[in-house]
Amino acid sequence: MYRWFLGGLTALSLFWVVNALLTTFMFDPADIHILIHKQLPPHFHRHLWQEVLGLHVISSSCTMLLGLVGLLRRPLPRFRRIHRANGYIYIVAVCIAALSAGYLAPQATGGEWTSFGFNVFEAVWVITTAMAYIKIRQQQRRAHVVWMLRSYSLAYFNTGIHLWFMILHRAFSIPYDVAYTSSVWLAGPTVLLLAEWVNWRFVRRTMAPDRNFH
Repeated sequence: MYRWFLGGLTALSLFWVVNALLTTFMFDPADIHILIHKQLPPHFHRHLWQEVLGLHVISSSCTMLLGLVGLLRRPLPRFRRIHRANGYIYIVAVCIAALSAGYLAPQATGGEWTSFGFNVFEAVWVITTAMAYIKIRQQQRRAHVVWMLRSYSLAYFNTGIHLWFMILHRAFSIPYDVAYTSSVWLAGPTVLLLAEWVNWRFVRRTMAPDRNFH
């Protein structure tokens, strides 16, 4: 079942990464589809905002792909070295994605509550990533995997926002701004709950407990 899970996640990640990169850099490089719904301040620096958005899309896409490598179960020679190097790059990508999201958040569609939601879940992303690093440094392998899955689930935060938005706005005709703000606050708990299900299904039931693991 794990292979089916990883295969489905790989397909979703590749689709989302390709779609995000093509939309941002080819189909809509002026970001009209994003900016048209925002209430922009007079001092808005559009060029800088677009540069940061591009950085955020690239770094977030990297976290999706790097996280998939981290989920592999030793299919390659010297896998520990590959896994360690991949992990360090993942940490850097998460930090860049979170910091760039912090810059973009004040102009988020829906206003202050949306901005606050983005900041909360980006902070949780950094914290869960830091916990995963701390646990592996403490040689707590199962705890590391548990926290890493929590961190990786938040790489799909934006995916969750779009899915909830489709349900709320397109299926139930909730106004655009309200639907988007609600989607932000629903997406974070949704992906984290999915991470807990994966932890229960594939980690806690199959991996031997660490010493002093809580």
